[in-house]
Amino acid sequence: MTEITQELRQRSEALLQDGEVDQVIGWSEGTFFWQARPLFVTDPGEVGRLACPPTSRSNLVKYMVDVVRPGHGQQRKERTAIWTRGCDARALSRLITDGVVRRDDVHILGFHCPGVVSPENLRNALGESGRILSVTWEDGTSEDLHLVVQTEEGEVRVAASEVLEDRCLNCTHPEPVIYDELIGEPVLHPAERDRGFAGAKELENLDVDERFAFWARHFDRCIRCYACRNVCPACNCKECVFDSDLPDQPDWLSKASTLSEKQIYHLIRAFHVAGRCIECGQCERVCPMDIPLTDLVMKAASDIEELFGPHEAGLDPDEVPPLQTYRKEDPELEGGNQS
Repeated sequence: MTEITQELRQRSEALLQDGEVDQVIGWSEGTFFWQARPLFVTDPGEVGRLACPPTSRSNLVKYMVDVVRPGHGQQRKERTAIWTRGCDARALSRLITDGVVRRDDVHILGFHCPGVVSPENLRNALGESGRILSVTWEDGTSEDLHLVVQTEEGEVRVAASEVLEDRCLNCTHPEPVIYDELIGEPVLHPAERDRGFAGAKELENLDVDERFAFWARHFDRCIRCYACRNVCPACNCKECVFDSDLPDQPDWLSKASTLSEKQIYHLIRAFHVAGRCIECGQCERVCPMDIPLTDLVMKAASDIEELFGPHEAGLDPDEVPPLQTYRKEDPELEGGNQS
């Protein structure tokens, strides 16, 4: 990853210096090992602050919504370069399909992704090795990718496969599906077609009462902070139905913090992103109440595959999602309207 990071920096600097872009969005090192954070760079001299830490967990593409829809008093950047992995590229493809981002307004610096480290998995793997001070990639082959972990008690070498996030192990497209430049060689091998459906399928095996109890238990913890919505690249409406105060809009939710209101929120959002979710796992990552939102969206993805055939959102910017189109050959549900 050292060579990839250096090349990404060089290309970012050149793009800024030549005036081809107004800003570059990437990641930077955080205060703590688990705190890699997004960074916006407009000065070529600041490019050296950009980095690809193993814990670069945030999907940068959501910030493109703010770029094209700047807040009051903010100036719109005409052209942006963005560091992009497989999941990021699929998210960007979705924004292009939704008409939020114009393809000509973004320069995609794609790179082959080695996966993202889960801080929880890393702590579990290290056990009693002491407080973690830093985590870096060890340069090597894709078959033997390791991390160098510096702890208070010394340096430890850990196999990446033991500490990657589950979404990375289930990733079917670690390489960007769209890009202007592609940097590096394949590192993380694509997963099989399961894509993480196992959790959703396991829940389907429960009877109705057990499923209801499972989701009621989790939804009841929800504090309706809307972090899952705010981080999701598929949630890009100019005004969310949950925020609308227009007189001709129904009141979808009350202010009451009841289980029924929480259930309505999550089910409406799940239907909204069905067929458009790019399975980046950001919703579950940011949830402060540890609600298994991935199982919910993967259930919807599984149903869409069953009804409409193989489908992965964000692979083609020109593709219309299954639930946004109609075809005469679409299958009818048993007992549905056959006319």
